[in-house]
Formats: sequence, C-alpha cells, structure tokens
Amino acid sequence: MEQKKPNFRKEIVTELGDTFYSLITIANFYKIDLEKSLDMVLEKYKKRIEQGGTAGSEND
Repeated sequence: MEQKKPNFRKEIVTELGDTFYSLITIANFYKIDLEKSLDMVLEKYKKRIEQGGTAGSEND
C-alpha cells in the first residue's frame, strides 16, 4: 500500500498544524508557557542522554 508522497506530505503538514494549534489553545487556556515547558523537557532529555540512556522514560 504505497501512498503518493506529495499528497501524504500535504496531509501530514495539515495534521501537524491542527495538532500545534490545539496544543497552543490548551496551553493558553491553562496559562502554560510553552517555551518554558519545552525548555524543561529538553533539559530532562539532555540529562537522560548524558547518563548514557535515551530520551525515553524507561531511564527514570
């Protein structure tokens, strides 16, 4: 089952845009600073990787 790449790309771009919009809407509703939230999670992943693991939660 092979999909045409241009159509698939257009669909995935649209879906990611919808997801991003929803994330922003939820964050705004709960007054969550998405930049701060991203910084926190990137620091968490960085520590996991520095400890010799992966970014996944199996290292907690």
